[in-house]
Amino acid sequence: MRKLAFLLLSIGFVIATNSCKKSHTAAANVTLQGTWELTSVSGMGGTTNVQAGLGNACNFSNGTFREYSNNSLARTGSYTITSSPGVPASGTIDFNNGASMLPAFHISQDNTLVIDFGSAFDAPINTYHKQ
Repeated sequence: MRKLAFLLLSIGFVIATNSCKKSHTAAANVTLQGTWELTSVSGMGGTTNVQAGLGNACNFSNGTFREYSNNSLARTGSYTITSSPGVPASGTIDFNNGASMLPAFHISQDNTLVIDFGSAFDAPINTYHKQ
């Protein structure tokens, strides 16, 4: 009886630990495709609202991103997203293959994208609205 209990406990442990380690590549309902206009930047100093129409935006298309500041291309590169299991329309973004800290994101039902660039106290949180 003791061996059976140990065996069942071991099987349960293996199933539980393996289910947590699975990669959750971006699900079909998690997409950043399109152009997102920056609306605010938050950080240690508070929140700064960004005026619309000044060309501060990010464009995501087929694994490539383009970030614009005042209508000028600020940076470009590749990205991949990984969805958060059990949390709709959220996950992490890997910009340019391999940052040590992956920004977390969430898309709300009103097409607002929030990107949290780190767990540090002063790391920025950018808010965008889909154009």
